[in-house]
Amino acid sequence: MKKIFLLVAVIATAFVQTGFAQHDHNSEKAPALLPLYYKIKDALVAGNANLAASKSGEFVKALNTADEK
Repeated sequence: MKKIFLLVAVIATAFVQTGFAQHDHNSEKAPALLPLYYKIKDALVAGNANLAASKSGEFVKALNTADEK
């Protein structure tokens, strides 16, 4: 009985996973904001304020060019 429930859960997860995907065909046009954010975070963790400031400037520029959606 447990094997049946496990099998049903695995199959349901496999089919539902594609329904919750957040792939947007317009996302290729938008700049990658998350890697820029991580660069800011890494600079702050390292204590490098100058690098964090420059990466923040890049992030703001990318954010201003990104689509609001």
